Amino acid sequence: MPNAGVTVCVIVPVLNAEDTLAEALDSVVAQTIFARVRTIVVENGSTDGSAEIAAAYAERHGNITVIRHIGGGCGGARNAALPLALEPYVAFLDADDILPSTSLERRVDLMERSGADILVGAMETFPDIRSYTPDPLYAEDRILEGLAEAPQLVDIANVTNKLFRRSYFDAPGNLFLEDVSFEDVTITMRALVEARRIAVLSEVCYRYRKDPSATTIMTHALVKPSNFWDHLRINALVHERLADDPAGSALVDRYLIRSIRRFLVHAPQRLSPEDLRQFFDEARELYGHYPVSLLAEHMTKASWTMAFYALLADDFELFRDPDSHILGVELVDGHPHLQIDRPVEPRLRPLLRIPPPANLRDGTLASGNGGTNLNVSAPRRSAQRLRTAATRFVRRPG
Repeated sequence: MPNAGVTVCVIVPVLNAEDTLAEALDSVVAQTIFARVRTIVVENGSTDGSAEIAAAYAERHGNITVIRHIGGGCGGARNAALPLALEPYVAFLDADDILPSTSLERRVDLMERSGADILVGAMETFPDIRSYTPDPLYAEDRILEGLAEAPQLVDIANVTNKLFRRSYFDAPGNLFLEDVSFEDVTITMRALVEARRIAVLSEVCYRYRKDPSATTIMTHALVKPSNFWDHLRINALVHERLADDPAGSALVDRYLIRSIRRFLVHAPQRLSPEDLRQFFDEARELYGHYPVSLLAEHMTKASWTMAFYALLADDFELFRDPDSHILGVELVDGHPHLQIDRPVEPRLRPLLRIPPPANLRDGTLASGNGGTNLNVSAPRRSAQRLRTAATRFVRRPG
């Protein structure tokens, strides 16, 4: 039975986090409704001082519990805690992140008032404070009657800025994937797709620790070769489980397309030649059936369009080394397109179009932000320079 008066359970997986764990747990203790919070710290086999730090907090606070679970990664640790989480609501905190002091109070309050199945809250990075959810959707608290009212919610498929009803995890199959990165994608995607009502919290409810050396939050994800495989194969699992859902197939497609774009572009620099060929084949198997118009709809950088063009054209050499095959920029029906050194299948030509906000002025292709200009009638130039210039046209996140 849950403790009387306890409303929300916070699950904190820990593995070798002695430098940040105390800050994370301090942020839980500082919650305005801490007396109504139960925290389960899952010690996942640390070899540093994490276990001792967690034990000290449990000794000082009766509503902090430490359990030990070896193996399964972050997903395995969360799964080990779920049977012990009996409170009406469940939240997740990583051991290197923190919660603003009103985070849980505001999440629970909006869930209670709205009757929503899941809540999604605004996020920011720290110590360099930047919004991780700049979308106008988060300008005010909102109650959505399903994911179709805000498809962009699938673009952040982690669990940490959410609040779940405990009952969601009672359904068969609603467990975290184990021993992989991006272990929470299937949990979040299913919850969003199946939710009849979604609460959106405008207040920042989660602070994500961003390495100052990383240019974006995705930077570290794009370094480890294993992450490329994990992400591709998890996307295949999401497609298998959810793409046929009549209410959510288009929304799942949005996630599958947008989430893989950076991995496709960076794969040639991160994977061995043998692995790259296999990665290309598996990506083509998953994405090769998508309509060109749907893919083009989600392209905001020329480098992404090139990667998908290569997949659908079954052109591994173009995928492996796009720089060597770009001749320049040409106008097709009045729109700028990348020009490549091989025949273009007409049905795939939209994937070579340079995405907005590129525009044409006086015969010159110019970026909408006043950046690099390319004369479309100029002779062949350096492929690298052309590709760099083309990808500068679009600065919008996506």
